[in-house]
Amino acid sequence: TLFFKTAGGDFNGANWSTTGAGGGDSNTPTAADDCIMELLSGACTINSGSVCRSLDTTSGTGSYTGTITHTAAVTLTIGDGTAGAGSVALKLNGTMTYTLGDVASSAITFVSTSATVQTVDFAGKTSGNVTYNATSNGSWQMTGSHTTSGTLTLTKGTLDTNGQTASWSTLSSSNANVRTLTLGASSITVDGSWTATTTTNLTFNSNTSTITFSSSGIFSGGGLTFNNVSLTGATPEIAGANTFANLTRT
Repeated sequence: TLFFKTAGGDFNGANWSTTGAGGGDSNTPTAADDCIMELLSGACTINSGSVCRSLDTTSGTGSYTGTITHTAAVTLTIGDGTAGAGSVALKLNGTMTYTLGDVASSAITFVSTSATVQTVDFAGKTSGNVTYNATSNGSWQMTGSHTTSGTLTLTKGTLDTNGQTASWSTLSSSNANVRTLTLGASSITVDGSWTATTTTNLTFNSNTSTITFSSSGIFSGGGLTFNNVSLTGATPEIAGANTFANLTRT
């Protein structure tokens, strides 16, 4: 377990201690490290090569209230073969500041291969592109709302939105990898495109969810079965022989 030091600095750098934010030793995180940002941790820049097993901003001596700046064209990679501490993959908190260098390319990719369900909580913060991609196993459950002006991609593994509210520019899961998307009672707004043209090996559970498609783009449902879908964009298109419990055109 590593704690971000009081002096702050780059995420991928010797700015972490094993004994707390005020610790004297300096370490650089690897994919096997659970990283904690606590009350006394300084400002952080997510730079090239940033990796960790998990990132938690609510542990240690108190929740982190500083600023994380996520550099444009940089991906923070989270996960390895073991679940994060407390089965947390990512936990932000509402009192911190998360600043994007670019609304899309300041990206986060979850790559854990552990079969343990790990939680992801953006605490309502707006992220860049987010990708869930496990080479094997890999299971994540959202425990807070999530907004991105970029793309939410499910490449491989299991994602449960767990009834949370989400707003994505694009949902993409068009491939032949084994993957599961469960929506529960989530309310999801998509203002770009819903892309699931290829649904081979995709298990899709729409449950009692509501999807609001506010775009004039293409809703490519891949022939799946949806619960409530509302089309509110000016000139939306539907692709695929899909099934809807309720389809509303406003």
